[in-house]
Amino acid sequence: MPLIVGRPVFISFQTAAETVHSGLDLVGIYARLRVECERAGHALSQRVHDADRRVTATAIRLGIPLVPNDAVFRDAPGLVLEAAPAA
Repeated sequence: MPLIVGRPVFISFQTAAETVHSGLDLVGIYARLRVECERAGHALSQRVHDADRRVTATAIRLGIPLVPNDAVFRDAPGLVLEAAPAA
């Protein structure tokens, strides 16, 4: 996949906790993200998006862009998105 060639790849602690450890920093980012999303009326504040919020918090904590396939991540506070190249 051209988007990740030569770049480090990370997965959320939702996917594999042993890869990205969920320390206090990550937990704090997750909690602040929920509050910020709730204040902004963003869908990531909803319980149904708990896992998506974990993915978002992980990307924010690591300072890496997220390449999502779901529009729920759009305009999430503090999240940098990167689009996959068109096929």
